[in-house]
Amino acid sequence: MLTVKLRKGKTKRIKQRHLWIFRGDLNEKIPRGIPAGPVLVEDHAGRFACIGDYDPGSNIAVRVLSWKKLIKIDEEFFRKRILKAYEYRKVRIMKISGQSPDHPVCLSVPETNYLKAVFAMVIE
Repeated sequence: MLTVKLRKGKTKRIKQRHLWIFRGDLNEKIPRGIPAGPVLVEDHAGRFACIGDYDPGSNIAVRVLSWKKLIKIDEEFFRKRILKAYEYRKVRIMKISGQSPDHPVCLSVPETNYLKAVFAMVIE
């Protein structure tokens, strides 16, 4: 998992549990070609801050997924999140979409098995 560091003085929002990390808050430039995906975020001193989803094409560089360090970001993580959201409001899951049938899944490389989208309908 890629690790990114926050600039000195940019940890206040994270400590307040803000869910976005802006590109300007990052200490270093992330090399071009790094794909979107989960990243480990550390403060300027190298201490764990959060795990987030990196987006190379957005000014919101990282969207926080978890405040816990030892967590696996996979389909089960998102299923639990959706079920937890269901507790707060009624949601009907219409479809869970993964890779297309012709996409190979290599058992030794878990990244080849992915969750593409969850289609849900909020029921009032």
